[in-house]
Amino acid sequence: MRKTLTLTIVAAAILALPQIAFSGPERYSGKDKEVAVVPPAPCTWTGFYIGGQVGFGGGDFTWKDTDFGETNPEILTHEVPIGVILGGQLGYNRQFGQWLVLGVEGEFAYSDISDNQVKADGDETDTYHVRNNWMGSIAMRVGFTSMNNRLLTYAKGGAMFERWEYDWTHQEGTNPGDSYGTQEWRSAPFVGFGLEYAINCHWSAKVEYKHPFLGTRTLNDTRFDHPNFEPESYDHELHQDSVGFGLNYKF
Repeated sequence: MRKTLTLTIVAAAILALPQIAFSGPERYSGKDKEVAVVPPAPCTWTGFYIGGQVGFGGGDFTWKDTDFGETNPEILTHEVPIGVILGGQLGYNRQFGQWLVLGVEGEFAYSDISDNQVKADGDETDTYHVRNNWMGSIAMRVGFTSMNNRLLTYAKGGAMFERWEYDWTHQEGTNPGDSYGTQEWRSAPFVGFGLEYAINCHWSAKVEYKHPFLGTRTLNDTRFDHPNFEPESYDHELHQDSVGFGLNYKF
């Protein structure tokens, strides 16, 4: 009887060996466990960002002699200032749902938009110079996402501030020349639109168009007519458009 019981135990152990050898350790964990795969958090446009931009701007500029209230001012020159824009931006976006993005953005940039024109009539020469040195803006943005939340198509609008300088010299033969020069900070509303593509959850690249409504402003300053100084008034009419390319980093 004892011998039969021993043989039964040995036989059962031998039959169990393959199952023990090829079974996973979970067989002895006490219960089955499932390994949960946690998906990465989805990228959104929400957050603060900082970036840089480079672009090109141009337009047209008309200089008029108003002579303090003249109803039909004389057009002295018409120029087409163009140049490079280089600067940066800082902003914040908030995404609502799957497709709506609202934000606020500030920009400041160095500008090389300028033009120099020389007009000659006999022995008289007039030289006109106009230049936009700096520009900045503050704006609200509203955008809509597509391409699985990677592409943001947006419009923006706000206020733009630009630094302009104007110079004129008149030379007649070998006589001492006359001159006039002034500068201003001009503010104006502006609109723009652009496309921004999320390379990953932090980096994005954009292309953007802007148009400020600079209009016409009358500036009063002093003109030097050798050997005297006298007050002078001119109208400066400005139109400008720009296209920029930028790179942003979202924190």
